[in-house]
Amino acid sequence: NPRSGRWATSLPLPQPRSGPGAAGLGGLLYVAGGFIALTGDDFETTNSVLAYDPKQNTWRSVAPMPTARQRLRLVASGRYLYAIGGAAPPSGADPFELGPPLATVERYDPKSNRWTTMNPMVEPRYLPCAVETKVGHRHVLVVVGGFDPDARRTTEVFDPHTGRWTLLDVLLPFGRGTHDCATEADGTVLAIGGANGAGVFLANVDALSLKPRDLRSH
Repeated sequence: NPRSGRWATSLPLPQPRSGPGAAGLGGLLYVAGGFIALTGDDFETTNSVLAYDPKQNTWRSVAPMPTARQRLRLVASGRYLYAIGGAAPPSGADPFELGPPLATVERYDPKSNRWTTMNPMVEPRYLPCAVETKVGHRHVLVVVGGFDPDARRTTEVFDPHTGRWTLLDVLLPFGRGTHDCATEADGTVLAIGGANGAGVFLANVDALSLKPRDLRSH
């Protein structure tokens, strides 16, 4: 609570999960995908999605994503949630092994409780950072870095109005993933922390300022 400067313990998730995506929309907190324990020694990469209502202090299940994945990013834009990238379920017998990185993008509409498959990213990636910002008069989603499984230096921008992705020419100084994004008041995107391809933790903060001419669609 920023007003009191204090943390309080809220109602736990119905079951533990690692590597989900999470975002707030319409006064609710959504948690999508991840890696969950079933029974005994059974684990799985899930497509399940949960919604937390802080007023009622309750969790409930909503429509699952079409694609099971973990280490994805969930971003709110307008009246929708976007599930971006991630790692697919493993193809082998080891449940802790990561599947291939995904370029998959799916959009959730809370009013209809339905998911829609959108155009995929140009490049597959898991554990990028993702954030909404404004370029000119357009609200866009910006996805930075991530792993494939090497750390990526690239950035992609999604225009929800056209449904198209733009792979930018500009590159991060070095590849990174597991970082987070934020925006400044003028729309500048900040890529914060993370780790490089060698697993070295980073304190770097890199800033990206976009202009409408940068958004050439692919």
